[in-house]
Amino acid sequence: MVNQDAKAQECEDCFRIFAISDLHVDYAANMAWVQNISDSDYQNDVLLIAGDISSNISQVRQVLKCLASKFRFVSFVPGNHDCWIFPNSPYSDSFDKIEHIHEICAQFGVMTTPFSVGDVFIVPLYSWYDDSLASVDDCLTRAQRDQMNESWMDFQLCKWPLGSNPSHHFHAFNEKSRLTPPAGSKVISFSHFLPRRDLMGPQRVLRAAFLPWVVGSTRLEEQVRRLGSHIHIVGHTHRPFDRTIDGVRYIQQPLGYPRERYLCKHELQLVHARAEPSPARSSPRVIPVLPPSASAVPSAAKLPVPLPSCLACSLPVTSTQERSPKATHPTLGARDTLLGTSLPPRLDALGLFAAPWAAGD
Repeated sequence: MVNQDAKAQECEDCFRIFAISDLHVDYAANMAWVQNISDSDYQNDVLLIAGDISSNISQVRQVLKCLASKFRFVSFVPGNHDCWIFPNSPYSDSFDKIEHIHEICAQFGVMTTPFSVGDVFIVPLYSWYDDSLASVDDCLTRAQRDQMNESWMDFQLCKWPLGSNPSHHFHAFNEKSRLTPPAGSKVISFSHFLPRRDLMGPQRVLRAAFLPWVVGSTRLEEQVRRLGSHIHIVGHTHRPFDRTIDGVRYIQQPLGYPRERYLCKHELQLVHARAEPSPARSSPRVIPVLPPSASAVPSAAKLPVPLPSCLACSLPVTSTQERSPKATHPTLGARDTLLGTSLPPRLDALGLFAAPWAAGD
């Protein structure tokens, strides 16, 4: 195991913090981009990865090992693609897969719990989506519900224990971490999912009407505000932005899919730089927290949040069945070749967060 306290201490006086999300190294071009990051330019810096490295656990391991060698310090929270479980998977459910990801992170010194570097307190926030970001304007027709249930891959490839609620689970897991930063610290938090509805566009500009139901949770915003975050970094929607709302700077810097290159920058986002010695202080603290296993927090049975009637009969959030979608998608081109899996992303990858659909998509 890597000595994480020692690594954080070494970069305390002079360091930069970079952010990236949605690496999706299932695509050969994205894996090459990660591997081509300089081996020398970031040796005293910190990298925050806001989810979605890959659905392939071998590629998650490969990327974390690679980036841990390029940066002084790496921190990561899983995204929805990281939780996917394919047929014949060795994992009992998506929580089990996350525990394995935690073991990989520990092996390479990748942080998954709150920690301090210099005068910056960095907080990875686990999250999932629920209905709380959807407004009255986001109510769905039956056809739109059917589209969501059929096309949103999480409902087919994420497997949660019966009766569990991943949004409640991860919110409670964060509460077990230390959400009170050291006095005088600058707080940088990050999550894969969005904490606010206004980080998306209005319903009329969304690529699919159901997106507000599958992008985030207001519970996450409550934790961001309670932390006193100066900066909060997100991913998931593959839409780069840098906005300040009510005193908090929200940033998304996705690598995205190859076909989204006109939208997503091919670069890391610098979010903080320190070039002067920090005041004398004790060694940076790493707060150990157990991986978010299914038994670590109350289940949805103890924390009920009923869905609105327009979705209650059709949103399969607790299904334990794994259904394999079609093996191909008409919009996948040669430049979007996938590695390590025969299952390409569907609407969540190629229609919802990409460019306006072309004729025939």
